[in-house]
Amino acid sequence: MRMLIATIAAASWIAQAQAVTMNEAFSKCYTDGRRWCANLGHGSKMQNCLNQHYQQLSKGCQSIVVRLNQGETVTLF
Repeated sequence: MRMLIATIAAASWIAQAQAVTMNEAFSKCYTDGRRWCANLGHGSKMQNCLNQHYQQLSKGCQSIVVRLNQGETVTLF
């Protein structure tokens, strides 16, 4: 039973580690988002727009877009 609990706790920690923080997204994609996707807000519209302009994005923002496309979610912390 202890092994099961430890496995669940480890899986939970790994799942939490696979998320883009708002601070990361803001610091790496703010300028690109304002330049290429102004007035779209946040969420799927912004992600779609950043995907459309992927080649023009900074390397940092490209890394965030790749992570989001791989299924990572955005978290507050």
